[in-house]
Amino acid sequence: MRELRLNQFRDLLAEHALEDGENKTLVNDVMAFRVSSPYAGECTVYEPLICLIGQGEKTCVVGEHEYTYGAGDLFINFLPVPAKGRVISATHEQPFLGAAIRINLPRLADLVLKLDQLGIDRCPEKPPSHSSVLTGKASEDIVDAFTRLMRIANTPYEADILSNAVFDEIYYRILTGEQGGALCKLLNQHGQIQSVAKTIQYIHGHIDQAININDLASQVHMSKTSFYDTFKSVMHMPPLQYIKSSKLQHAQVLIKEGKRANEASHRVGYKSFSQFSREYKRHFGYAPSETLAPFTKWSSQMN
Repeated sequence: MRELRLNQFRDLLAEHALEDGENKTLVNDVMAFRVSSPYAGECTVYEPLICLIGQGEKTCVVGEHEYTYGAGDLFINFLPVPAKGRVISATHEQPFLGAAIRINLPRLADLVLKLDQLGIDRCPEKPPSHSSVLTGKASEDIVDAFTRLMRIANTPYEADILSNAVFDEIYYRILTGEQGGALCKLLNQHGQIQSVAKTIQYIHGHIDQAININDLASQVHMSKTSFYDTFKSVMHMPPLQYIKSSKLQHAQVLIKEGKRANEASHRVGYKSFSQFSREYKRHFGYAPSETLAPFTKWSSQMN
């Protein structure tokens, strides 16, 4: 039965993901994506999302941790995190296919409150972890909900009227499943992940400024050592590495939007353009002036 549902999900994905890359659907905050050949993507910031894979296989490297997931697996990211994805199984005949929904944290928090009021137990996570990234096999109910989400995305009025109910069901299935414990830690205002979430929000809100680790630790009422250890356990990288990566990712977006490299470096808080250029090339593998050409270079190397 699960295989049948996965086949239905994959067929609907193929209808929505007509081109390689992200394909918007009629449902807000839902994307279908396709990759037709193995591809080593560059570093980028993964936004909070729940992703279900329909076909193919992919790895994602976050800090020192590598996650591998394929057909029927979930990839869940609770916080914005710099990561590098690599599609390792995909062909033109059998492309890598998946669907992702952006996480609405206030909506999740409301659902957690309802579950608590009703006295509904949530399964503990396995194994215990404070990580902002989770992977695991999707239950039949989750596959079925994603399938219905793809189906209603074919009709505008169904997308508008029915999508929120399906979102709530997906959140509910995850909260009461194996990943539920970890997700509830994120939403717990006294939990470790909540402290890191506040720090992440501050970093992205002050990306144009110099950011001091002692100040970040003080904001969440932690010692520098405790803050460092907590941040690294959640984000899989030290806070300074996260700050630098976030600044460089933001600078890349600005350059792709047409800003000059020196202006982009200034907007993300660099006082030395030469330092920015060195760190940019070390991070992405190419100079700021080559930002618009990496995919072309990769394609020529693969052919």
